[in-house]
Amino acid sequence: MSNLCFANDVTAVSELDLRTSNLAFSDSSSRHGMLPKRRRAELSLIDFPSETFAEEQKPFHLGASKVLSLNVYMNGVTLSEHSNLEPIFFDSFHLRFKETKSLRIPEGRHFLFKDDILQSLEARLAAEMNKGLLQETVVYFGTISDPFLSFQSKFDLTRSCLKLFERYPPARIVLQTRSPMLLSALPTLVSLSKSLIVAVPVETPLESVVRSLTPRQPRISERLSTCGELMRRGLPVCIQVSPILPYGKKVGDVWSFAELLNDFSNRISFGSLFYGLPREVKEYGELPFVKKIRSLSCEEFLRPYCFADLYRAVSVLSPEKLKPFPSISKGPVQLDFFAA
Repeated sequence: MSNLCFANDVTAVSELDLRTSNLAFSDSSSRHGMLPKRRRAELSLIDFPSETFAEEQKPFHLGASKVLSLNVYMNGVTLSEHSNLEPIFFDSFHLRFKETKSLRIPEGRHFLFKDDILQSLEARLAAEMNKGLLQETVVYFGTISDPFLSFQSKFDLTRSCLKLFERYPPARIVLQTRSPMLLSALPTLVSLSKSLIVAVPVETPLESVVRSLTPRQPRISERLSTCGELMRRGLPVCIQVSPILPYGKKVGDVWSFAELLNDFSNRISFGSLFYGLPREVKEYGELPFVKKIRSLSCEEFLRPYCFADLYRAVSVLSPEKLKPFPSISKGPVQLDFFAA
């Protein structure tokens, strides 16, 4: 049995800016040990998948007429339009890894802008606004390419795209990134706050797992520190445990992970690599990323809804963090993330 999958990893908190949290993340001796036995026993009473999960894990675009997916690259921008939203998985527009970029891509119309990038994107947004559709549209900024994870020229293009949304505001903008460079755009984020959700993937609390499975991604400590700063600025933060990766011992560490998520988010959402579709195993079962998980004796994290234990823990510790997002309605939307 691999040590990586089941050993405790205290680096997840030892490297954090401890001013952001008093959480002592180590092992099963964390705060859940003080929970009444009755509450801890509630975990075994929650069926999964459940009707409660189906109601709580609604996608960000619930009620929208259209979804736009925007991705920034070194040499251009891609924009995809999606109107048939019913068959889409709740995590279909979550930020992916490079190796999983083509996994369960929703059907839609895809556009590539390589010349006059900002002018082309602005023309597209203006056309949507003139049709009266933009106020019923959700924009996912960063689904395949992290908008803040690369070189300075890409950062500049990302910031310019965000500024376009100040002039052409959709009903909701879901900005998805793992990079602390997001904080360089704070003034623009604040100006967009009425329609903005910042979604930060935290697939595991273990730095060792990040180094092994996703070595080019920012450290967990950096992501959580970024979440803490955004929350202090009053910006809504959703942590996406998507796709969930090995996080330690099932019994004890699931509680520590749930507490960590609770301390650094306004909302929490989940996703898994696979959902039991035959074509998933055929097309993606031999990816090096998937083989690496198997080599760590962590096959359980390739099962459908393998985040079930963590979902149950969060539902006991902080059920309000699982509340569905407000449905999109016509006209400007004020997101009520801080209601009790």
